Amino acid sequence: MREFWAHNLDVVFFFYGLAFMAAGLLILAQRRDLGQRSIAKTFGCLAAFALLHGVNEWVGMWKIVRGDSPTARLLELHLLPLSFIFLYEFGRSAFALSGRGRWLSSRWPMAILSVVCFALMFAGGREPMVWPRYLLALPGGLLAAAGIGLYVRGNPDVRALPLRGYLLADAAALAAYALFAGLVVPQAGFFPASLINQSAFFQLFSLPVEVFRALCALAMAGATWKMLRFFNTEANERLQQETATRQQAQAQLLQAQKLEAVGLLAGGLAHDFNNVLTTIVGYNYFLLEGLEPGSPLRSLSLEIRKAADLAASLTRHVLAVTRKQVVQPRVMEPNSVILELAKMFRRLLGENIKLDLHAHPSLWPVKMDCGQLEQVLMNLVVNARDAMPHGGRLTIATRNQVVRQGGGPQAGLALPPGQYACLEVRDTGAGMDESVLARIFEPFFTTKEAGRGTGLGLTMVKSIIRDYRGGVSVESVPGKGSVFRVYLPRAEGGAEALLPGEVRKAGGEGHETILVVEDNAALRTLIKRMLRGKGYRVFSSETGQGANLLSRRLKEGVDLLLCDLILPDCHGTDVAAELCAARHGLKVAYMSGYPGGVLGSSLGLDGAVLIEKPFSPEALLDCLRRLLDSQRVESLAKAPPLPGLEPG
Repeated sequence: MREFWAHNLDVVFFFYGLAFMAAGLLILAQRRDLGQRSIAKTFGCLAAFALLHGVNEWVGMWKIVRGDSPTARLLELHLLPLSFIFLYEFGRSAFALSGRGRWLSSRWPMAILSVVCFALMFAGGREPMVWPRYLLALPGGLLAAAGIGLYVRGNPDVRALPLRGYLLADAAALAAYALFAGLVVPQAGFFPASLINQSAFFQLFSLPVEVFRALCALAMAGATWKMLRFFNTEANERLQQETATRQQAQAQLLQAQKLEAVGLLAGGLAHDFNNVLTTIVGYNYFLLEGLEPGSPLRSLSLEIRKAADLAASLTRHVLAVTRKQVVQPRVMEPNSVILELAKMFRRLLGENIKLDLHAHPSLWPVKMDCGQLEQVLMNLVVNARDAMPHGGRLTIATRNQVVRQGGGPQAGLALPPGQYACLEVRDTGAGMDESVLARIFEPFFTTKEAGRGTGLGLTMVKSIIRDYRGGVSVESVPGKGSVFRVYLPRAEGGAEALLPGEVRKAGGEGHETILVVEDNAALRTLIKRMLRGKGYRVFSSETGQGANLLSRRLKEGVDLLLCDLILPDCHGTDVAAELCAARHGLKVAYMSGYPGGVLGSSLGLDGAVLIEKPFSPEALLDCLRRLLDSQRVESLAKAPPLPGLEPG
């Protein structure tokens, strides 16, 4: 056996070098796709070591076949230490990844050992090839094995098979190679090279040490290749997930931009359209007043009013969906809103879905904006309808709920102790599983097909209810339907909101002076006619600048400013601020069909009120009379709606 290996040592070196070259190429093939730069750089050092060491062993084969030469010896003197420097760098980097041994993972020990190694090699010694093995290969390989072992121990994510097995196999192969390459060195005349060397190993085991080194290289290559392949799979999955997340974010941004564009368009249309509706309703009011009770034209006038009410309702619903409506909370009874919306819900649901209403006869009042409550109910009903494409039953129920200390109305919903009005929307649709329920209120999350849902409906529902210190809960079972419950805190006092279709009586006659600022000529003329018909002295302007000039020219006092929020030359609040500074005690009422983000609680002046267009003459006269009669008016709720007009 010894004679065979002695006569075929060139074959040993060939396959030894081939094993390392294969190891380097396999590592490179997987390293290039790694997602983590630090890991890719670390295993790049291992690949460089394997390739350089493979070339070095083929130089050794060349020396055996062709004989020693200055070129071969020069190559060997540089390739061997350089390959072991990369091995040490791999070990240092692996140790750094483990987060242990700051000094061992620094570059200073490697730099010192490399300088000492080259100094001893070129000092003229008899065996220069011993020093790279002692000073670089042995500590580098053991450092790499220790670093990988500590990395496995310190990272719970890699303790599970198969990655743990690949890492430990790689560490074992590196440790074995460090011993075979770093301790079994060419024979030299000093200890330990005189005792433990390649010749002694051959005499003891009847095999060249290069065979064991080649087996270590193959084991290291196999374990490293599988490990890097595992990392690559994770990196690709992470890349796909990041790509999907980025695409989803882009789609969400596009959807948000579309909604914003729709909102801006709806707001602009609402401003002009509500001016037209207010004019229609106002002149129809005068027409009704001029007709005898038994006139056949009276029924036609009432139809005009109903059509105007419907148009105003549609405008408000569009603004509610785009969240551009005026928000003015007031004490109200939820049952009245639900009953008024029931007609619309039945048209919305179609014939194959039955609507049941179960209203509590003594439901507690809540303080909320009527339009926002309509928006909440509309979203829940539309979602229930979409969950029942083949028909079913939709139940809307209300009840009173008391929440005591330490317990909510149901699991997963934490509410402060107190009294709440509960609105329940129950369907018999497809239902939802736990994964969908966990994300049901996330922005842009939807289970509907593309083009049918924005994923914002339930998000807005939760946001609106949270603003009123309430809560929303959901229960669902796949195949059996879903139940959404909305909890709103009980408001003190009775409901002051008008029931849908109810109208306050027009305010009494007055004698005060009112300055009207409105850019729409037809509406301005109508308002002047309304007010003068009740005895008020009225001055008007179509711009803010004109109103200021008119106020300076007027010698008599002005009791009330009735101003549109959106004017051609300025904002209505700016006009009010200037006039109030010049005229102490001036009362202010704003008008707007689209406030442009101005809320009823942030009108800039204490005591100012906001009247939503379209409004009826009765509503306007009543609101102004109450404002003039008050000494100090807090921000009022939005003006009463038109007869038959849905609030909000």
